[in-house]
Amino acid sequence: SFSSSSSSSSSLRMIGMARRIGLLLKRAWKQNSRDTFVNGVRLMSCVGLAKVYSAVLGGGAEGMSAAALPGKISLITFGVISMAQLSLIKTLDLFSRERETVQRERARGQYSALEYVFSKVITELPIDACYSALYAFVLHNGCDFHTTRRKF
Repeated sequence: SFSSSSSSSSSLRMIGMARRIGLLLKRAWKQNSRDTFVNGVRLMSCVGLAKVYSAVLGGGAEGMSAAALPGKISLITFGVISMAQLSLIKTLDLFSRERETVQRERARGQYSALEYVFSKVITELPIDACYSALYAFVLHNGCDFHTTRRKF
């Protein structure tokens, strides 16, 4: 009887956790969709960085030669670092704006830190992936990567 009551309370906690994460996900998604200024700045930064990097490091007369390889590696490296930094800046800004609210809600026992972070990660990953894909698309069009869009 001890194991059955233990497993039933464990099941109730999991249902409660799933509900709390679902509510946090919904709130995070609404917040991201309402934050048009930040999304606009990220969009302009993403496209602008891709255009600058493709103008400075992309293309060139070397084409597919071995001499072009270091430039292309640099271009991809700068792109990965830039996209990671843009995501990090957005996340730090978001956490600083939500800090008081989260502390108050956690003090009331509404959710755990793990549930909060998990919901943020699930919400932010698709958005960050879209910005990275846009960056890659603009960069691909501005550089001489010799791949078709279908392969891209």
